[in-house]
This record gives sequence, structure tokens and C-alpha cells, in this order.
Amino acid sequence: MTPQSLVFALGAILDGGSDAGCDPGAIVAQAIRHRVAALLARTPFAATLDAGLAAALAEDVRLTGVHGALLDRELDRVLRELAARGIHPLVTKGAHLAHVLYDSPHLRPRVDTDLLIHSADRQAMTDVLTALGYAPSAATSGAVIYGEFNFQRT
Repeated sequence: MTPQSLVFALGAILDGGSDAGCDPGAIVAQAIRHRVAALLARTPFAATLDAGLAAALAEDVRLTGVHGALLDRELDRVLRELAARGIHPLVTKGAHLAHVLYDSPHLRPRVDTDLLIHSADRQAMTDVLTALGYAPSAATSGAVIYGEFNFQRT
């Protein structure tokens, strides 16, 4: 099967359909690659996996859960510091969806957190993030055309 057809097969399994005779190892690999292993683990398909594939899937689910918990803890730290300085951002996209739409936040894996702030809070936001150990990322940023700015902490 092509990588594209494996993605479609994975989507069908996640949607409650059949695996259509796909190689289970390839399906698990695609689920891990596309960060939906936690969703795959909740399907009837996961119960049919041999011990090795089931262990690989479970390990990825565990690591995704740990990563999500660490992101949530860090987001809490940032939001508390922002609130202490009178900045109240709107948490959007992945972090918001993870907590509002999913049974468990780790089912909506993410690699970053998007915060919407008032333009007047831009410098204060930069000051808070810098004080918390963040640095501007190499991504493009701006204020006129591309109003997003990115910070990261290793």
C-alpha cells in the first residue's frame, strides 16, 4: 500500500470502519507518525494487535500522555505569571480543543500552545516569556501583515 492509502485506511479505522486487510504494523506506524496513536488505541482494531505492536502502541500513548501533561503544566505556569501581570490571553486551537472536545487532553496531541493577546500586551507578553526562560524562535514574526510572534523554551 502507498503511504496515502495507509493514511486513508487509518482514518477509516479511527472512524469505526474496517482495516480492509491492511498490515497492522503499517497502520500502527502511521498512527504514531501522525500522532493519533492514542485514538487508535481506543478502537476495536487495537485489540487485534499482536503483543509487540500492542506494546509499541501503548508506549507511544504513554509518551504522548506524559508530553501533554508537561505542556499543560507549563501552560499553567505561563498563564499564572501572565495573570499576575494583568495579561489574560485567550488559549486557542490545540490546547483549547484538547480540554474542551476530547475525553482526555492527550487524545489531542500538540507541540505548541497558541495564545491570543491584545496588541497592547505584546511587549509585556515578551517580557513575561523572557523572564520565564523563553526566547524568540527563528520563525517569521511581525505586527502589520503577520501579527504572530513565536517564543520557545528548550
